[in-house]
Amino acid sequence: MHQRKVFSIWTITLLDVFLILISYYISHLIRWLITPDISYSEFNIYRLFRGLPIIFFVYIFAFYNNNLKLTEFPLVKTEYYIRTLITLVIGLLVSIGFLYYFKLFTQSRIALVIFTIISSAVLILEREIIARKRFFSIRTIFIGSKKYSDHLVGAFQENSFFFIEDVGRLNAKKVNKDFLKIAEKRLKNTSVDWAIILEKKYFILGGICEKLGITVSYPVRPVFKNVFSFATLENVSGELFISFHRVTMRHLELFVKNIIDKAIALILIFSTFPLYFLIPILIKLSSRGPVLYKQVRAGLNGRKFVLYKFRTMYIGADLAKRELANRNEMGRVAFKIKNDPRITSTGKFIRKYSLDELPQLINVIKGDMSIVGPRPPLPDEVNNYQIWQRRRLSMKPGLTCLWQISGRNEVSFDKWMELDLKYIDNWSLFLDLKIILKTIPAVMSGRGAY
Repeated sequence: MHQRKVFSIWTITLLDVFLILISYYISHLIRWLITPDISYSEFNIYRLFRGLPIIFFVYIFAFYNNNLKLTEFPLVKTEYYIRTLITLVIGLLVSIGFLYYFKLFTQSRIALVIFTIISSAVLILEREIIARKRFFSIRTIFIGSKKYSDHLVGAFQENSFFFIEDVGRLNAKKVNKDFLKIAEKRLKNTSVDWAIILEKKYFILGGICEKLGITVSYPVRPVFKNVFSFATLENVSGELFISFHRVTMRHLELFVKNIIDKAIALILIFSTFPLYFLIPILIKLSSRGPVLYKQVRAGLNGRKFVLYKFRTMYIGADLAKRELANRNEMGRVAFKIKNDPRITSTGKFIRKYSLDELPQLINVIKGDMSIVGPRPPLPDEVNNYQIWQRRRLSMKPGLTCLWQISGRNEVSFDKWMELDLKYIDNWSLFLDLKIILKTIPAVMSGRGAY
């Protein structure tokens, strides 16, 4: 089955790049046709295609990396389609960068917009045709519980990009010599790409599959008691290790998230630049002390970093915290007071609209934080976490999160922790986008901010 998967990856990758190059030509042709003032001489095919070698190699690399996703079973179609569109846009930006560098960029901006639309539609259509026509089907035999097998077949049919062709089941009340002979004969005389052994008592059939050259998969739960949401397999000097992760291992999407974080941070810094002069003046007028407040926070997996904020409290506020402990409205871990006497008049205003958090954009650029992620706690708060709450540190902290758009300090501490874990377990670029869009009205309303 491995050879088939590699063949599928290269076949689809080459088809992807071919369709992209065709879309590239058609987009420039359309641009020429819809623009009457451009003469045919200006539609210079040679000049247009000088940059094709660069575009070809960029997209070969980008889409081969994208199509490595095809080795996952079952491959969720929607995730694969979203990943494909992201790869298309990244490839376009990288291609433009190279074309500028080698002074080969002669493309029209209108043509590039048309290219993006056409190529996106064509690539998704290509994948839908492959999925619906059941190309590259994987002939699969299920060994074990009929109920478990039926469940997996349903899951594959609903989610898998490749068609998982069910070629039968193998099961018995007792695994004895007679059953092993029947199973060996069945496996030898049936065209099988993939055998899924579902129960521990059938693991002995793995050796038969190995001799027959059939790829074998085992469920993890019968072997390991504690199984996390995500697993990877590593080969270290011939030794195989299976690793379990509680956060997503979608490296391309996480890489894109990192790029988007820094791009948004830079855009926000430039667009709010006047506030970096105005707010310090207001702080100085309302109270004595530094403009910036620096505080050690716990970041990814508990790593400590210095968080930056505009100062909203009087000098000595940290010392006064102990005296106000009995007024804490957030339980024994976090510390929040609705009408906190330590906050200055200016501080109340800039806190209400989260303006005090603008310097944290520097933390995002430094890599300490993301735009979206669980809010970074104090190390002392982490020490008081229950064991299930500590997992919220398994993703890089952010400026905004589900808690931020759900009422902030109006939400109980346990509910806050649950929202963070929900974000981690369901993370995607689209979830980040949804949170960012909902953050704008949440910040403008000032709900739960104090």
